[in-house]
Amino acid sequence: MAVSTVTVLNAPTVNETQIVDVLKRDIPSDWNIPIYVDFPSDSEVVRYGIYVSDVHTVERNPHQLGIQYCGSIYHAFDEFNVTYISYQDDPYNIQVNAIIANLVTAYKDDGQQLFDGYFERDFDQVRTYGPTQAEKHTWTFRLLRMEFNT
Repeated sequence: MAVSTVTVLNAPTVNETQIVDVLKRDIPSDWNIPIYVDFPSDSEVVRYGIYVSDVHTVERNPHQLGIQYCGSIYHAFDEFNVTYISYQDDPYNIQVNAIIANLVTAYKDDGQQLFDGYFERDFDQVRTYGPTQAEKHTWTFRLLRMEFNT
């Protein structure tokens, strides 16, 4: 009987739970800003709060050393989104925006960087104003790591 082997490439080094844990720690609980692990609808009325998507590898490219030395070395790009649904004159808007933007340098409770293992950490922020005096702040975080396949 032949045994089939499946080559599995590495997964992201950070996950949704770790991101949510850092946000829950860094945003004071007396601000009463809920954090959801789902994503807001574009077609329905959405709840005030922060929405965190899961982390996915969206692109993988061969690294130059892997090409030169016939190795399995890749650049892997992981992405996730954080959306903050706010309202006009929200007293915590600036502070929450700063906390989310600072995820790129945040530390977990164990003292390790949240994005440890990534050598590039970028984000884009898009701000949208809705018809109901709502503000929608959406960050797309793009993280780059080296991946080795053995």
